[in-house]
Amino acid sequence: MWENTTLRRFDLSYPKWSYAGAGLNSNISDLAKWDAALYTEKLVKQLERMWARTKLNSGQTSDYGLGWMVFDLQGRKAVGQGGGRNNWIVRFVDDRLTIIVLCNLFRADALSLVKGVAAFYDPVSEAKEVKSPK
Repeated sequence: MWENTTLRRFDLSYPKWSYAGAGLNSNISDLAKWDAALYTEKLVKQLERMWARTKLNSGQTSDYGLGWMVFDLQGRKAVGQGGGRNNWIVRFVDDRLTIIVLCNLFRADALSLVKGVAAFYDPVSEAKEVKSPK
C-alpha cells in the first residue's frame, strides 16, 4: 500500500480468508477511478470482447467474458463480478451506469443492494433474478 510517497507491504496479520483471491485489496474511490478509466482505452482496448460471452471448446457459450460475468439485470445488459455475497461491481454497459457495493457484513447480499440502487435509476423495470457465479 502507498503511504505518503513510499510503497509499504500490506499488513499480512489479517487471516488469509479475509483477502480476495489474489490478495487484492481496494476501496470505493479506487474502484470508481478504475471504472472511469474503463470508459477510455487507456487501460484496456476492445472492451466489448471483455464483456462478450465466451464460446467454450465444447461449443457451448459461457456466461463469462474475459473475467466479467455477462448477464441481463432489470432488462438491461450488465457485466460484473462479485466477491462472494459481500461485494459486487455491476456495469450497465449501454447506460453508462456502474454500481459498486462493498459490504463488511458477513452475510450481506450485495447483489440485492445493486438491484435496489438500479431500480432508482430505472424504477419502471422489475428486478430479474441473476445467477451468481459458483
